[in-house]
Amino acid sequence: MERTDFDLAFSCPICFCPSINIVFGSCQHYLCSQCLYDDLDDSLRSTLSKCPICKRPNAFPLSRPVVPESTRQLMRMAGVVECKHKRCCQEMWTWEQEQHETVCPAAKKAKKESRPPAPRPATPRPATSRPETPPLRPLGSRGIMVTKLISGRSRGTGSRSSSSRK
Repeated sequence: MERTDFDLAFSCPICFCPSINIVFGSCQHYLCSQCLYDDLDDSLRSTLSKCPICKRPNAFPLSRPVVPESTRQLMRMAGVVECKHKRCCQEMWTWEQEQHETVCPAAKKAKKESRPPAPRPATPRPATSRPETPPLRPLGSRGIMVTKLISGRSRGTGSRSSSSRK
C-alpha cells in the first residue's frame, strides 16, 4: 500500500504507524508514545533526548505523560482505530482493519475459541480385567432388581433384597 500525504501527516515519523497515543514535544513535533518511551520504566529512550525532526534538545517529557483525551479524540477523528480484540494493542488506520484481522494473533485465537471442538476419532477401549456385568432384570411383583452372579446365586438390589424375606 502506498503512503499518502494524509498517512504521513498523522503517522509517527519513526515507525510510520498511526497512533492514538501521540505525544507532542515543545517543538510541536509529535511521536507515538511507544517509540518515545521505554516499555519497562516509561522513561524517555536515551536515543530520543533530541527531537528526531528538528534536533531540539529536551523537546519531549522525560517520563511517559498521560495523553489528553482531546488528542486521542482528534486521532480517532483522523481515522486511527485500535484493534477490536483486547489482547491485541495494535493501532491502525480505519481502512487497514480488514487486512489486520487476517493477521492478528488475537483474532485468530478468538476464532479458534469460538469454533466447536473437532470430533475425536473413535478409539478402541482397552480390555478390562473384570467380566462385563449382565443387565438387571425385574424379579417378582415388588420390582426388586436382581442380577445373576457367576456363582449362580442371585443378589438383589433395591429397597429390599431377596435374602431379607422370610
